[in-house]
Amino acid sequence: MYNNNTSAHYMGPNSNNNSIPPEGPPPPGGAPYPPANNNYYDGGYNNNSIPPMNHGGPGNYNNTNNTMMPPQPHTMPPPPGANYSGPLPPSGGSGYGSNLGTPYPPPPDAGSYYGNNNNNYNNNNYNNNNNYNPAMPPQNPMYNNMGGPNMSNNNNANPHHHHMMSPPMNNNTNMNNPMHMTSPPPNSNNMMNPMPGHHHHNHMAPFPNNNMPLNRMPNVPGRPMFPEEFDEDVILNDDQDDAFGLFLENQQLRREAPLDNFLSRPHNNNNNNKKGGASPAVYMAIDGNYRLEQLQEKLNEIDPLWFLHSALPDQLLDLVNDDVTGMRRVGLEPVWVFNGIGISGDVEAFLPSDVELARRCEVWNELMTGNIPSEESIRTAFETFSTGEDVVMTVQRFLRGELDVLTVTAPFLNWCQMATLHKEGDVQLLYAAPEMLIIPYDFVLLTNIDLQKREVQYYEKAEVLNKLFPVFMSRGKAQYAEDRLLDFGLLLSSHPAIRSAHTTLNLSPAQLHEELSQEQPRYSDIADLLSAYRMNHNDKEGADRLKHAKGRSYVQYSAVFSKSHAQGPLVYFRRVLDPRLSDSNIPTNLSGVFGNMAPLCLFYFQYIGLLSVAFTTIITQSYFRDEFPISDTEDFHDCLPTLVSLRGQTVQQIAAKMENEKYKQRLEKLSWVRWFKGILLVVQRPKLVINLDEWDLSNCDRVEAIDDKNLSDLSLASVLTLDAPCVDHSMLGQTPYHGKKQTVLAVLLKALDFLGYFTHPEKEEEEEEDGNYDDNENGNNNNMNMNPLPPHHNMEVAQQQGMPPQGEYNADMEEPIPEDSIFPDFTVKSLESCPLEFQGPLLRLTELARIRALNANPVQYVEFDLDEVNHPVPLEEETEGPILLASRVACFISVPYLRPKEDTGPLTWSPVYSRHLSAFAVIVRAMNKSLREFVEVMAASVFLSRSSDCSIAEFSALTQLLPFGDIPSTIGGLLLHYVLVFPVDYECDLHTKKDRLQYLQTKFSWIRDLPVQLRRVMEFTFIGLYLLNSYVYHCGPPLFTIPLEEIHGALALLTERWEAHLDGEIPKDVHELWPPRKK
Repeated sequence: MYNNNTSAHYMGPNSNNNSIPPEGPPPPGGAPYPPANNNYYDGGYNNNSIPPMNHGGPGNYNNTNNTMMPPQPHTMPPPPGANYSGPLPPSGGSGYGSNLGTPYPPPPDAGSYYGNNNNNYNNNNYNNNNNYNPAMPPQNPMYNNMGGPNMSNNNNANPHHHHMMSPPMNNNTNMNNPMHMTSPPPNSNNMMNPMPGHHHHNHMAPFPNNNMPLNRMPNVPGRPMFPEEFDEDVILNDDQDDAFGLFLENQQLRREAPLDNFLSRPHNNNNNNKKGGASPAVYMAIDGNYRLEQLQEKLNEIDPLWFLHSALPDQLLDLVNDDVTGMRRVGLEPVWVFNGIGISGDVEAFLPSDVELARRCEVWNELMTGNIPSEESIRTAFETFSTGEDVVMTVQRFLRGELDVLTVTAPFLNWCQMATLHKEGDVQLLYAAPEMLIIPYDFVLLTNIDLQKREVQYYEKAEVLNKLFPVFMSRGKAQYAEDRLLDFGLLLSSHPAIRSAHTTLNLSPAQLHEELSQEQPRYSDIADLLSAYRMNHNDKEGADRLKHAKGRSYVQYSAVFSKSHAQGPLVYFRRVLDPRLSDSNIPTNLSGVFGNMAPLCLFYFQYIGLLSVAFTTIITQSYFRDEFPISDTEDFHDCLPTLVSLRGQTVQQIAAKMENEKYKQRLEKLSWVRWFKGILLVVQRPKLVINLDEWDLSNCDRVEAIDDKNLSDLSLASVLTLDAPCVDHSMLGQTPYHGKKQTVLAVLLKALDFLGYFTHPEKEEEEEEDGNYDDNENGNNNNMNMNPLPPHHNMEVAQQQGMPPQGEYNADMEEPIPEDSIFPDFTVKSLESCPLEFQGPLLRLTELARIRALNANPVQYVEFDLDEVNHPVPLEEETEGPILLASRVACFISVPYLRPKEDTGPLTWSPVYSRHLSAFAVIVRAMNKSLREFVEVMAASVFLSRSSDCSIAEFSALTQLLPFGDIPSTIGGLLLHYVLVFPVDYECDLHTKKDRLQYLQTKFSWIRDLPVQLRRVMEFTFIGLYLLNSYVYHCGPPLFTIPLEEIHGALALLTERWEAHLDGEIPKDVHELWPPRKK
């Protein structure tokens, strides 16, 4: 599928046809590229390729000339200072007196918690690191397999040299040099185009000096704070996700006030509401992940099992629409800010426990009996269920495209980006979870809004510090209170943004607060506290301390986009709070927290929603993670090797343009974090990287005939039938694609070419070294080669030989597809004859059939219980193959599913819960997510290589035209499955079509206009089965393996039910294979 005789030709590893040109003027159209003499990337251009990435986190770009922030359609004149009263942020930053990932020591008179006697990270523990950096403990490779640096050769930081300077780079610049950026164009003052010289009055107090005084506290013998046995009701555990907020509530720190109190404050904002109202809008930065979670809680009240039929149901998008509309109605303009790249390290924090998985199976078993489980059973069974990255990206596109809401994704921690927007005057209000209070910034935080009652719940940071840490606040030592609040939040909360830094202690929140609020704590050092009260003593010694250290650095040093910082657009949050901080104040080993350096433009693409956080995480931290599915099957496990191969090719589309081998090697091996057969698996780069050709669109009449203003009507069929020739990059000009139309077409052509829908002349493949590596350095010998080879052989090898116990995979045994198996002709024929809304689903159906995920076989579930975990169980229900096949095909088409407004009663069981269809939807969603990610990377690569003169602002508005952007749902399959499994009269003596449709409407009451939707589902299923029939008839095994009798049985049954429910003739088979000709 991804490397066969019908796909793009392959180039050798040293080919740089599509690399970034080193010289030449920026393309017209406002594309955010610097002129030739500008070092847009760290280290400048290097041999026509993306320059190498640095360790040390963001802040290392030396853009001394005309780098532009990406254009943004929304303009937002910043009002003057809109901050609230309260003490200034802590002097000198957080982390006072602590060596746990922060560079700031206490002032000379410090007596703060944990002192500076925290020297347990000695030379012997960390790979003979003889000169470790005192700012943060060196990263132990055993603790950080996700891209953290190997400190074995770090001889640059000396514990006796308190003035920390990183070694010079090749261009004679410091690793931690700030990112410079010239002033944006005049009158450019929105948050995406930083306005120079606009500094907020609420800055950090000056740092006392640039030295790193040890200034240790006297050692205090560690002694227990409380008896060793505690009441189970007060022990802090992992189930208390909102423990921090509950503690603040118990301290009576949450306030309630009328919304008008916040709207009436002077903001000096001349922008009107989006709805055209006369009153000025008050801009509010919203934690997008938190608000989406709140709306999901509302959805739980409507349907607590909504996620079983879709990860993004229509009901949730309806709630998002109502939320935005309601806020605008009361005078608020929302600015959604989503979380970015997380902390590099403990990804096990996101995996469900065996107990939860066992309860999940119990919920499924109860649903199969026709009963709705209790809310408590559902909550405990799906406690770690999280919103996937594909859902977040889809919501972002909905907010931008349908609701015209300014939506961005932070480079790292979104709380820091929100505070930056507030400090620089772009927004006046902040809305997030209570955990945002731990960032070192003084503000008022809104946590809930009742739009109907026009009331808000909020916290004042100054009041929180005064109430929780009165000793320090009364003595004018706000910096110590701020520092301990950070520790308190990290140790108490398991909020998703900081969950991987959470350490579970055998302490109640009150007990933890008592320790942290004392001027002279009982423990001299946080390592003693963590060691004395950690819950899991099976963890490696020091792991808890390292996680906590990373959490502190993540909160304080997350990179943000800033418009007012004089030294660059992407800066550390700490430098935004105090612009006077110099390079010597920044730790040099933050790569263990944030990962490796990445080109600035990739953070731009993430910021505007062109690239997902999941992809930039792979680039920076060298790992990817698959969430645990709601219905796990062996079928899904068998498909994963192919999806991993696709993901590897996606990464290499960027990595192949990196000429510096030292940095290119960071992506030679990736860590795959999964939930079965060992958590970590080392995945190697593809031996053959597909180097895609360019397309000559300059003299194509069909391209010229496409209307630029109606690109939404652009179909996949028209792209597949373009008569434009593909050529080598060297044969075209420096900018081969002009305007939005050619740019979108180029991206679609490249994506479809990669999938094998075009033929190319044979080219000799260059030899490449064997890509096999061992992960012995991490004690893990699990390896996989990510080879872009025909996926059906992946399945054949897996079925014949079985996956090894540790999940090892070798693709070298795969064989090419026979040359006569040219399937795209049938794909094009079906796409040309079907409605536009069917084309994307049909292409996805084809890809699932090619990897054998779409079939007529029973599902083999993976059951979990407390006695025997992770063992496959065959399907209990006896469902015929044709019914399984037809209902799975119907899952590819989207069906609106919304609860009627008048339906306010309790939820009752309906036939929308099917374990086998949910399991199939998991596979469809995984494939769809991988394909969408590849298309987005193709779009980014067009800009990275300067192949288009279309601006990012123009193209970002067209991302909804790219395929695979929807979230699969099982509603269509559930409806058709119900129609197929019951007798025609539904055992209710129904004799007319009208009676049967009315009966179905009562069963599926949330499907509006059911007769219309049933016709859509059946039409698509017919077309899909016709296409599968043509694939099997003309191509057959090994490319397509569904038995013809199963397809014919599904078509016969579908024809019978069409005639029993709908008027008119069944859709015609454009391939003329059904009904079969009589011999």
